[in-house]
Amino acid sequence: MRRTAAWILGVAMALTLAGCGTPDATPSSSTGEDSSQAGTLKETYQPEYAKGFTIEYYNGGAKIIATSFSSTSEEGQTDERKQRILLMPEGAVEPVGTEWDKRIDGKVERVVTLASSHAGHFANLDALDVIKGTSLSASSCEIPELKAALEDGSVQTLNSKTDADGSKYFDQEVVAALSPQVIFVGGMQADVTVAKKLEESGMTCVYIGDFAEADYRGRAQWIELFGAFIDKEQEGKAFLEAGIAKADEIIARVESIEDKPQVLWFNTSKAPWSVKTDKDYTASFVEALGGTVLCPETEDNAVYLQSEEFLTYLQKADKIVYGNSLKYIQFANADDITDLNIEGQIDFSATPAYKNGDCYAVSYDWAQDTANIGEIMESLAKMMYPDEFSDFDSPKIVTFNKANKK
Repeated sequence: MRRTAAWILGVAMALTLAGCGTPDATPSSSTGEDSSQAGTLKETYQPEYAKGFTIEYYNGGAKIIATSFSSTSEEGQTDERKQRILLMPEGAVEPVGTEWDKRIDGKVERVVTLASSHAGHFANLDALDVIKGTSLSASSCEIPELKAALEDGSVQTLNSKTDADGSKYFDQEVVAALSPQVIFVGGMQADVTVAKKLEESGMTCVYIGDFAEADYRGRAQWIELFGAFIDKEQEGKAFLEAGIAKADEIIARVESIEDKPQVLWFNTSKAPWSVKTDKDYTASFVEALGGTVLCPETEDNAVYLQSEEFLTYLQKADKIVYGNSLKYIQFANADDITDLNIEGQIDFSATPAYKNGDCYAVSYDWAQDTANIGEIMESLAKMMYPDEFSDFDSPKIVTFNKANKK
């Protein structure tokens, strides 16, 4: 993850010098701005790919991070989340003519992350020191730097609990003891319940809607939102640009390939089988490489299929991907997808993909590192076109197929 850090820093510095990045957000006293303009809107940053956030920069150094995204519950209910978070660095002038929901004063130096995709952004921003607590444990963490911090205790693991009504929550006193200036939570209804309980103790929670993005570049671009909280927008922008450049190089290599695969991507180890659809952001990786995601017609990003219907897709698939890290299930040391067989219902060995050696599993939890799209695209290219990308050594996806193992 850190091997491109020096190059990314160079890009960030070049962007800053060229004036191509986000505006300077320091107080007017240090920028030479006309003091009569202090508090007025200077510029609104609209991300090129992400649809769920914008960043407003004000004369005088303030920022407002505005989020707006929707999620659909298992019951089919659509909930919209909107927030406007005012960031007030020391000496900044309060914005005029606008409103906000929450305010954070001073430099943001203490945060808590309560969803798996958040901490990875701070690692890629070289800012793990601001994370004081996270829902990840050392055993489940896939980010080397954060894993080390969890093991030595410099970052605290926060374990969720279950209330009498079955809802998840985190101990308010334990979280409050970390003195977080901001707590990042997901945007699903269960996360709202978590946030409301923490806010009872006066803590500030921000809903993150990266999961609602349909495009891999859009989800990755949320690294810029996290960067905005800690004044590292340029580093986030540079990291994203490096990932897109790498992904685009890989995409260009597949344009001349005639046979494009049909891919079945599922996430459960037993029935009902959770199948990713063409509405999920993972599908955008596959489609960018010329593949087709096999799924029923739906507006949801995943559907649950019973074994009989699941079997029809298994038989059509050129590539079968089990999208959960094997470490999370009981056969963590297995190397064959037939361990998922259901007697009399599902036999993976009878599928064309298995016979061709084309069953795979992700080798770690990609959700922890969603901005690292270059390496993810590299891994998928190796899976979809193993002969054409034999020069790639991609540890993020592994063969899950003893038969004809490549």
